[in-house]
Amino acid sequence: MQRVASLFLTIAGSFSWLFAQKSAVQTAWNRLQHGELDKARTAINQAIQHPETQNSAKAWYYRGKIYKELAIQQFQPGYVDTALQSWQKTLELDQRNFFIEDLGGDLQVFYEYLWNSAASAYEKQSYRDAYERFLASAHVAELMRQVFQRVARIRRIDATPHLQKLDSAIAQSYENAGIAAQNAGMLQEALNAYKKALRPNYKPPALYAAILEILAEQENWTEAEKYARLAIADYPDSLSVVTQVANVYIMLGKTDEVLPLLDKIIASQPNDPTPLLIKGSIFEEKGQLDEAEKAYLQAIQIAPNSFDAQSQLGFFYYNQAADVNDQMKNLSLDEMDKINELRKQRDAYLQKALPHLEKAYELDPTNPDVRFALKKTYHLLKMYDKAKALEEQESAQ
Repeated sequence: MQRVASLFLTIAGSFSWLFAQKSAVQTAWNRLQHGELDKARTAINQAIQHPETQNSAKAWYYRGKIYKELAIQQFQPGYVDTALQSWQKTLELDQRNFFIEDLGGDLQVFYEYLWNSAASAYEKQSYRDAYERFLASAHVAELMRQVFQRVARIRRIDATPHLQKLDSAIAQSYENAGIAAQNAGMLQEALNAYKKALRPNYKPPALYAAILEILAEQENWTEAEKYARLAIADYPDSLSVVTQVANVYIMLGKTDEVLPLLDKIIASQPNDPTPLLIKGSIFEEKGQLDEAEKAYLQAIQIAPNSFDAQSQLGFFYYNQAADVNDQMKNLSLDEMDKINELRKQRDAYLQKALPHLEKAYELDPTNPDVRFALKKTYHLLKMYDKAKALEEQESAQ
């Protein structure tokens, strides 16, 4: 009888511990209902570590809800990650789909909170915070997609339209995360987010342009060429895409591939000087100066009050003058005839540059490059009164 009693006590103790763990799950829920989140977290983390309740779908579902509320109360990416990991575990364990529809509702609420709070942070120029919240909203929407697929299978409904909306929501969350990260100066994080946003049913030209801009800034030309080809295949008529692709191809020495695209855009947008300026810069880079000048002059004819057009043509002539000036410096005093001849060439370029630099300065007197080139031009052309007046304007600013 002694041994039987001992065995009975052992079994009773085991059931007592099991009930205690199940009670811990209920305690966590009750604490959550009363807003006692720290105590709820302690109870649920004990429950999921015990062998008797570590495979309880209910325990993992409650844990996700608790961490969701913690994230809402005091946003931390780690809280969001734990909530989603807990709900992912719920999906694995909930074979009878007892929690599936409630989980869908929780995710919808969580997504809306994260999106709205991210937008609010962005408006306040809290770009890092906005990035983390937009990124979290994308992760929530990805899990929401899994849940909806499962609900659709249970109900035997066509999920395609709803899944397409969710895919767009995921893509836009990633894209917004990228924009916020780029504003925060977090270029690699921005690039990663932009790449995740890009998908077969979501690839706006601005997204390609943003990816190419960052890859160019990082001087990652191999990757840039890959995305440039994808972008051009999808948007051969987009000026924003062609502009970024042109930058990439110039660096790769493949400008001949861009020129036909620019000509097509120039024909379709005859009142826009930008593609002509890009074309001019390509010809300038290739050393085809006559063609570059022609393109720049066409741009000014279209938009005489364009700062970019006026300054670019002004710099075009000014840089040629600077090249001639460098040749003069390399000559000795015994070569005065050649020096004088070069001086005439230099001054001729400066005379061409002058009206465009002056117009550019009129359009934007704060631009330091224009100010410097204009002042140097005045001095070299011995227009000292104008140089002095410009210096006085600078001092007054």
